[in-house]
Amino acid sequence: MAEFDPGPTGAFATHWDNRPSYNSVKARFRMNWGPIYYRGRLDGTAKVIIIGQDPAADENVLKTPESQAVIAFGAGAHKAVDLWPGAAGLFVAKPLHPSFRDDAGLRADWNNWLPQIRPHVTSEVPPDMAPYAGSTFKKADLENIPPRDLPFGIPKWMGTGDMAWRTSPTQIAWKSLGTDG
Repeated sequence: MAEFDPGPTGAFATHWDNRPSYNSVKARFRMNWGPIYYRGRLDGTAKVIIIGQDPAADENVLKTPESQAVIAFGAGAHKAVDLWPGAAGLFVAKPLHPSFRDDAGLRADWNNWLPQIRPHVTSEVPPDMAPYAGSTFKKADLENIPPRDLPFGIPKWMGTGDMAWRTSPTQIAWKSLGTDG
């Protein structure tokens, strides 16, 4: 059985259980997975801090004792990490966001960054360091995110790498959330 983040305890649990209702403003936000207050391991063992552009621009970033690197995906995340004093002393990678519209350019960018990240992060399992080949991503290129590295209470589909795909240079298709969303 997969390890899942058990969620917050103590004062954090009480605080988050008393969060305000967002029902009156739901149309303004993506609420597919509810509020996300943190992501990943709360026990201090996270080695890589990932900063993305979604779902919230106001995510708090916390450096843990085990942090070894920061990966900031996309221009918004690049700016956030540039302004964050907690990044001092950590290796910072600034790859293109996964939604970048040119697969060949995205693959080339990631092939540039991945070998630079590897020496800075102690891996729990031997990593596959083979560069991405070809000019488009394939389903076989996707890896699932270990459930313990995702927040408690999220839908089963999150972290499976199969939520959205580009149908043209300007269009992204989203998988239906069905009953598990």
